Amino acid sequence: EEYVSVPMTFERRRCRRPSLRIIDGATGMETAYQLSDVKYAGADFITSCTLTFPASLTPFQKRLYAICSDWEEGFRPPDYPSDLAFDAESRVLSNRLVALRLPPAAIECPVPADKCPAPILALRGPDGVWFGAGRIVSDRTIEAFKFEEMEKGPIFRDFRITYTFAEKKAPPEPGEEK
Repeated sequence: EEYVSVPMTFERRRCRRPSLRIIDGATGMETAYQLSDVKYAGADFITSCTLTFPASLTPFQKRLYAICSDWEEGFRPPDYPSDLAFDAESRVLSNRLVALRLPPAAIECPVPADKCPAPILALRGPDGVWFGAGRIVSDRTIEAFKFEEMEKGPIFRDFRITYTFAEKKAPPEPGEEK
């Protein structure tokens, strides 16, 4: 099973986000999907987006997927089952195979780069063992840090972590060489 991402455009006022569906043409079943880079034309009408959904294909196999939307009010999509989870307290993003330990939502700045959390603090494989240790290496101080969740859905979650570095190197700590 692979994830397919397709950029889409829709006629104005013809695709309502709450009613969007992807139907597997071979089975007639709905397929879980996620939208990103969504642009709207008022309320919940989508004019363009990127659709991401799982597709089970063998090499060179063709398969039809239908994208449907009811542009009338009152149609709500079902909740799709997903094992993708983010625990905001422990800062762990996980599924059944892998987990990532992410940095805190906020830190007190300014802070030396080596004291600032890296974008990924550790990984955990299917055996449950945590390994690795992310770090930031720089002579410059981190002046600002921002952690944002950009997309949340059944297929993927997208986070943006922004570090703003000082223009000049940080002064040496007492006892360090200049």
